[in-house]
Amino acid sequence: MKKNLRIIIILCSLSLTFAKYLYAVNNEKQNKKEPWSIVLIPDTQAYVYNSKNAIIFTEITKWISTNKKKENIKLVLHLGDITYYNSPKEWNNAQKSMFVLNNELPYIMCIGNHDIGNGGKSQTRTTLFNEYFKITNNKLNEKLLVETYEKGKLENACFTFSQAGKKYLLLTLEFAPRDKVIDWADKMAKQYSNHEIILITHEFIDEHSQVLSKNKIPLRSSDNTPGNAKRYNLNNHKGGVNNGNNIWNKLILKNKNFILIANGHYMSWEKTAGGELKKLPYIASAHRSDKISGGKTVHQLLFNAQWIPNGGDGWVQILTFYPKQKKIKVRTFSPYLQKKEVKCELDEKDFKFELKMD
Repeated sequence: MKKNLRIIIILCSLSLTFAKYLYAVNNEKQNKKEPWSIVLIPDTQAYVYNSKNAIIFTEITKWISTNKKKENIKLVLHLGDITYYNSPKEWNNAQKSMFVLNNELPYIMCIGNHDIGNGGKSQTRTTLFNEYFKITNNKLNEKLLVETYEKGKLENACFTFSQAGKKYLLLTLEFAPRDKVIDWADKMAKQYSNHEIILITHEFIDEHSQVLSKNKIPLRSSDNTPGNAKRYNLNNHKGGVNNGNNIWNKLILKNKNFILIANGHYMSWEKTAGGELKKLPYIASAHRSDKISGGKTVHQLLFNAQWIPNGGDGWVQILTFYPKQKKIKVRTFSPYLQKKEVKCELDEKDFKFELKMD
């Protein structure tokens, strides 16, 4: 009797194991077909600086949490300038908003020029970021983390995740990354050569050059670009300072697996009838795509909304990956305006477009 009972238990265990295996296989097959999304949150400095606007930041993260299944959101990326003056009050406000996502979704943040020193005006890289955002705050972040440039500091970090049958490395770099940070990132890219890489860093392409360009394609920031990393006298450039063009040449071109780069920082411009450049209190959005020799097409996106009313009116960008069709649909959306029943999807080509995947 005991022997028969033991056999029954073993058979039940094997059946359960096989059922789990079939579920995993079928689930993976389904995942390969399903579209999935990443949400980009642009500069939030004007939300956290003004307590009146801080609720808008929280409206964003609440919407993301509520709609994670509907949009199949797998990752949330913050593009830097989390704060305005790198102050405790602002970091507290940012913490309250981002912590809505704790144990709901993984979120990865890069720091901007306003998150260091005294709002980017001083000559130091000192930041309160790591005091308010620790890897242990969100177990879903902790699960993805594989390495940081400096122990206990998340401004230069890499995370891995798999989706739709592909392996990804998410790399985040500090504002104006130092030479040794670029070297570290290059080592990570080579170590994870079988992963497709998504990079977030605060300063990369800009809209100023897009307005000047004959083909309306933005350029990666250079030493002459207004607002580029080298215009900030960070400890007299001790350790090196790299802008968009430097990052492209020193890191992206040396590896074949980068697919997407996203940044904030820059503002919107227009060219007047007289040929002069004029700053606009509007959403800054630009994108370009380049095919790397022997590698993949690298899509580069700029998105920032901080100059429009209420510190940004809650605008985010949703990147939906369609594995079967090999494309990414990008749309711009405001959970805050939606709640106020205001039309909140933009139809202009710069705000709603598609990118082809290799």
